[in-house]
Amino acid sequence: MKATLLISLLLFVPALASAADGKTLYEVKCGVCHGAKGDGLGDAAYLLFPKPRDFTRGVYKFRSTSSGSLPTDQDLDRTVTNGLPGSSMPAWPRLTPEEKQAIITYIKGFSPEFKNQAAPEVMNLGTAPAVTKQLISQGRAVYERMQCRVCHGADGKGLGTQSQNLKDDFGLPIRAADFTRGHLKGGQRLEDVYRTIITGINGTPMPSFTDVLKPKENWALSAFILSLSKPVPITPIAERQVKVTRVDRVAMAYPDPIWDKAPVTRVPLKPLWASGHFADNAAVRAIANGRGIAFLLEWASARKDDNFMSVDAFSDGSAIQFPLEPTKGEPIYTMGERNLPVNIWHWKAAWQRELGVQRKLADVYPYMATDMAFMGLESTTPYLTAVAAGNRFSWPTRRYPVEDLNATGFSTLTTQPVEAQNIEGLGTFSDGKWQVHQTQPIGLSIETTSVKPRSSRCLPRETGS
Repeated sequence: MKATLLISLLLFVPALASAADGKTLYEVKCGVCHGAKGDGLGDAAYLLFPKPRDFTRGVYKFRSTSSGSLPTDQDLDRTVTNGLPGSSMPAWPRLTPEEKQAIITYIKGFSPEFKNQAAPEVMNLGTAPAVTKQLISQGRAVYERMQCRVCHGADGKGLGTQSQNLKDDFGLPIRAADFTRGHLKGGQRLEDVYRTIITGINGTPMPSFTDVLKPKENWALSAFILSLSKPVPITPIAERQVKVTRVDRVAMAYPDPIWDKAPVTRVPLKPLWASGHFADNAAVRAIANGRGIAFLLEWASARKDDNFMSVDAFSDGSAIQFPLEPTKGEPIYTMGERNLPVNIWHWKAAWQRELGVQRKLADVYPYMATDMAFMGLESTTPYLTAVAAGNRFSWPTRRYPVEDLNATGFSTLTTQPVEAQNIEGLGTFSDGKWQVHQTQPIGLSIETTSVKPRSSRCLPRETGS
């Protein structure tokens, strides 16, 4: 699994100002992806799949209203609060109701549709039936009869015969939902699945089944789809804080009895690029001894990727992000803000593999032909442009496996000077799981009792199937 985990941690961050300013909130929280104009062309949009919502079109996927209709404010609030599992859209549960409403009102202003159309009516869901084996069996029959497997596959993994050809109404490629991963974007309850089926997903090939199926058939289909889903084991939002346990020593090895004292928090991970191959969650533990702090991150991975020599290879890795000035406010998870800088510890599997070992491109391409430029007729050392330019990714040998960086917003990532690189790290891969320790042994005094994860990211860099 070619992936980088980014977990953003905040220390007792105060809420935003109560006098919610929709424009300011949107620009800080949403603009980097959705764009300043709401057109889905933010600075980070090129990294994301599916692409960020273009609010100017007035087309929304997840609603409680009929097919083709606008969403209600409650629908938009649900998406902002819960995010969209399995996508790059994060949850924002820490925003106050006033802040969320301010953002929603501002977003609606991007499209004239909200002024031109009458207020949408919520569809009546009725009463959900009890889920039984018989209802699930009936739903399986409906699934086959409606040929849902053409897109979603016979097993519901989203790999049907037409899944590679799907595009939305704007010509952009999309993926059929994988029902088995516990990432149902509209929600994991039976009522949530039913709502999506009867309302359809605007702007996509997924139609409303209201006119083609009876309510009892839609409930049965919903029950079958939900039976395929395996809920992601995560810690509830209300309890999702990484407890920092005070110990006598900070351990870098695992297993080590010292780590048994630290409780586990399971943080959900979101793919920036929805490829179907990404970790669902990371188990996080933290310990501190007053002079330093250590984190233990664990996540599942289909394979070990620690090669960084070729242009089509991406190394596994993990990153932890901290606010440098937490008392001033909450920095956005996309590498902080201009006035709210963040510090990032980025462990790289490839860098660990290259510690003290000089790897050459010929190790990856043993039969390649090269044309080398030498510095002077007497030199036998080829001139490597990237090394000469100080590119740390091109060092012949690696000096440390964790890079200590600072950032003040998207595209501002800056590495610390070599002499300031004091983060230690160690990753081990076994039985399809990474265990990574990251420790700052000096210079960080921990007097708090908890560190709150604000958001998380799993960034897959797929190069094959």
